[in-house]
Amino acid sequence: MYNYLVISGLFRSLSLIFLIVIWLQMYYDLHFLFDGEIILQPILSDGNGAMPLWQLYIFLMALYFVALFSFLKFQRRYVEEAMFAFALTKDGTEGDHAS
Repeated sequence: MYNYLVISGLFRSLSLIFLIVIWLQMYYDLHFLFDGEIILQPILSDGNGAMPLWQLYIFLMALYFVALFSFLKFQRRYVEEAMFAFALTKDGTEGDHAS
């Protein structure tokens, strides 16, 4: 049961990291579009390299959505297993059989 909790936590962290990278890349691109100069180098590409900008966004969004949906999948499995464990436990203590 706790494996699902650990795996969902891992994918939650990865999805947050990928989302922050997307936001920073968008900030750099908008800054370059409006000001025309680059103060900081973009995170993964400058748009002129081997990976064009639209491919970069598709790649980052794919990574983000894979991590997000993996987090949701394992979080749902953890909740289901916790609910089943709660529903299938006996009421009271094992040793107490008072009639």
